[in-house]
Amino acid sequence: MAKGPLAALVIVGVTILIHNMEGYLTGPLVLGKAVRLHPVAILVILAIGSVLGGIIGAFVAVPTAAVVLAVISVLRKPVIAVSDDVLGDRLASSLPAKPSRGGDKATRRRRRAIGLD
Repeated sequence: MAKGPLAALVIVGVTILIHNMEGYLTGPLVLGKAVRLHPVAILVILAIGSVLGGIIGAFVAVPTAAVVLAVISVLRKPVIAVSDDVLGDRLASSLPAKPSRGGDKATRRRRRAIGLD
């Protein structure tokens, strides 16, 4: 039954090792893939969040950073004003020149909608 204090220390050591590997390696890798951030960035964000807000800061830090980065990436995309003629030309060039006889109903509808047929 009881193997003594050495077995207990080995079990405690293995438990601590597994917990640390999960917390410092596996967790950031999985979380990084989920929010598309580098694992080192996840560790830094978690550290900053826990220093600033304790446990709650650590829980909120990664989702907040992911939202901030998503908003920044959306705001950095250029907004291009497109006139109707340019849009019509682009749409027309993406369609086949002439639909086949029995042809695709969706293609004929799109061509009629933009005035090509």
